[in-house]
Amino acid sequence: MDFATWLLVGLLAAGNVGLSAWCWRLSKKPPKRFDASAQDLLHDLTRRGASILRVEVIDPAGLMLRSPRG
Repeated sequence: MDFATWLLVGLLAAGNVGLSAWCWRLSKKPPKRFDASAQDLLHDLTRRGASILRVEVIDPAGLMLRSPRG
């Protein structure tokens, strides 16, 4: 095999190692959590002008545990 073939094999192997390391590092990160406060959310929604919003607090104890369709 000539030099160009060895160079191509080396580049492909290095790329595979780099891609594997990158994927492994991504799998170690915890998933993103959306923790914006209600004030930040209201600011984002009303930033472009007047808006009508209804903000309601949901009691988790009052939620149904099964589908309403049966």
